[in-house]
Amino acid sequence: MGVLNKEGNSISDFSLKPAQIAELVSKIETGELNGPMAKQVFEKMVKTGKSADEIIKKEGIKKVDSGNLEEIIIKVIKDNPKAVEDFAKGKQESIGFLTGQIMRETKGQADPKSVGEILRGRLNKLQEKRV
Repeated sequence: MGVLNKEGNSISDFSLKPAQIAELVSKIETGELNGPMAKQVFEKMVKTGKSADEIIKKEGIKKVDSGNLEEIIIKVIKDNPKAVEDFAKGKQESIGFLTGQIMRETKGQADPKSVGEILRGRLNKLQEKRV
């Protein structure tokens, strides 16, 4: 409804077919798309009437692979020493800040769950080295 309202349309103007919605949901369930990516694809589907596959291919939307994600996380950790130090002091909100920086670097194309797991692992390793 938010997308329809944003475009000034009503539910009677909704042109997507159930199969198109099912295709998008399937991409979420298989992990091909995360929530923010799916929202982006959905908005473009509503505007254009194209399938999720067409939009994904045209826009180059894809999740960041784990190898690249590791590199990005290492870069964000190095670029934000204060947030890393805050984490070491027990300030859990620094995880949210670092996660936000990682999502920004990946343009929202990283899986937030994977980001959290890898980031916490890296930060915990750093703490172990300091002790």
